[in-house]
Amino acid sequence: MMIRRAAWTMGLAVLTAIVIYGRTLTFGLYWDDFSVLRPWSLQDVAAAFTGPYRPWDPSVLFYRPLASLHYAVISTLWGGHAAPLHVLVLVSVAALGVLTTRFVLRETGSAAMAAIAAVVVTVHPTLATSTGPWISNQDHTFLLICFIAALFAWQNGRDTPQPWWWRAAPWLIAAAWFKEDGLLLPVAIVVVQWMRAVVTRDLPPPPRMAWAVLVMLTMALIVWRSVWLPSPFGYGLRTPEQMLANVLRAPRYVLLWQVGPAAVAWPAILAKAAILVAGAWVLLRARGSAGARLIITGLTIMVVGNLPLTMVSSEGRWHVVGWGAILLTTGALGEWVSRAPRWGWTATALIVAALSASSMERVATFGPCSAESIEHDREMADDTTLPPELRAWLRNREADCHAGRPDEFNPPMSVLRWSR
Repeated sequence: MMIRRAAWTMGLAVLTAIVIYGRTLTFGLYWDDFSVLRPWSLQDVAAAFTGPYRPWDPSVLFYRPLASLHYAVISTLWGGHAAPLHVLVLVSVAALGVLTTRFVLRETGSAAMAAIAAVVVTVHPTLATSTGPWISNQDHTFLLICFIAALFAWQNGRDTPQPWWWRAAPWLIAAAWFKEDGLLLPVAIVVVQWMRAVVTRDLPPPPRMAWAVLVMLTMALIVWRSVWLPSPFGYGLRTPEQMLANVLRAPRYVLLWQVGPAAVAWPAILAKAAILVAGAWVLLRARGSAGARLIITGLTIMVVGNLPLTMVSSEGRWHVVGWGAILLTTGALGEWVSRAPRWGWTATALIVAALSASSMERVATFGPCSAESIEHDREMADDTTLPPELRAWLRNREADCHAGRPDEFNPPMSVLRWSR
């Protein structure tokens, strides 16, 4: 029975990914795609493990060696051909949906919550913003996939004397090496278990050894990064005023931030408000429920895995916050469905529809000739690390769009300096 539940809910995750992101298979390259889809040498890849992730541009102080390795592999295999790269993006988004669904099913044992997670993980607007059809942003997707793999190790060993933290550690290192946003995720896992022990009381407190190993792992990752790059977290430290401003802005990524006209944005905002209200009710009235467990897990990941980096670095890590928000949403709606099935499923359908409309509006901004794509073309045309031919092509693409030539959205191989 459990295998059958897992199969159909994971199939639902794949189907939802195809519905939301299937049209991106006709999209072209976007923004930073032009910076990373280029010839990579073995020396470039090796240099990414001891320096910035784009070795030819030392001004960009990000340590993401596994992301660099990924860019090198896909650039070698497909160059600037957008179609196979977008197929790979769709596969990675579907994989994220499948793994999230599997995590929720194992955590709750509820097919209804797993089904809700299968849909919400793909239709949530923060996924479209942070990963979605953006080829160069797949480091976000791979970070989350590695983090979920670490959570599987945690699920398998948390109720036993087995030292699960050693099995989780390689995945947590991989998450941090895909992007710095994963630096605090080792600490997030033990804090999740501690919060669950205190609030929902369904788990024992994390062992002292888990605290010691995972806190030291986070410190070691930060120290290792600082050995090769002078600027912490890539963006540099903020002033106290900027830290406060970033903290105050952070909730908009969960509640208020949307893309598109008011007819699309406001239903999504109201849907998120309803989710938060339902989540608050669950925590107040049903603290031991499966929904409460997911809500506590999601909130803790959002706060511990994101807020400190938000304070010291930039506004927010959308994918970390977004995945936590997906768990929160699943817990709130799932508990609603279990207690009042007719109203719960009706509300879930309306909320999913509102989030889907917002997400699809966001996906469209990555498409051919969108205003946002043209704006970023202008920005990339001033990037002196790009080939002159590509910069000239980017300057001309706006005119091609206005002339109704969407086929010009994909640059020829000669512009990217690829010889085949």
